[in-house]
Amino acid sequence: MLIAWRPLMATIALGLAWGVAASSDATNYYSSLDAVAVTMETRALGTGRGAGQASRDGSRTAFRGHFAGLAAPATRVTVRLGNGVGVPGREIAALPVAPSLRAGSFQGTLALSAAQLAGLSSGHVYVRIDTETAPEGALWGWLLPHPAGRPGATSQPPQLHRDGGR
Repeated sequence: MLIAWRPLMATIALGLAWGVAASSDATNYYSSLDAVAVTMETRALGTGRGAGQASRDGSRTAFRGHFAGLAAPATRVTVRLGNGVGVPGREIAALPVAPSLRAGSFQGTLALSAAQLAGLSSGHVYVRIDTETAPEGALWGWLLPHPAGRPGATSQPPQLHRDGGR
């Protein structure tokens, strides 16, 4: 049996090139920030919505987002790294946020380590917004690769309407 090596090698090379190109496209990440009740006491405080975004540009990663409808004023916005999607973890950095606001925005640029970049690519990095009454997080959202180009995907990140809904 004869094997046509040239077409086979061309097909393998094309597949590898497509895989590398597809993986390098994932430089934009989006999240819906949703209310999370850490304890039974904070369940009633779980109000609000938001959206977050991270964009990689070489060694720098820009984070930005907005939120509304919090039960209490925001006190902190942190970028965090967990062991998986939906798994809480440790703080990477705090982002500036105007204090005493129940609605607002945040943004900042960070130089992430190789392990943190790997976590971002895997969906393990998330944004947490703390408030006066929920110091362990009122809104949480894991940053996931933008699905643009996939069948049925939208080309825009989630939008937050003025009333705090989507």
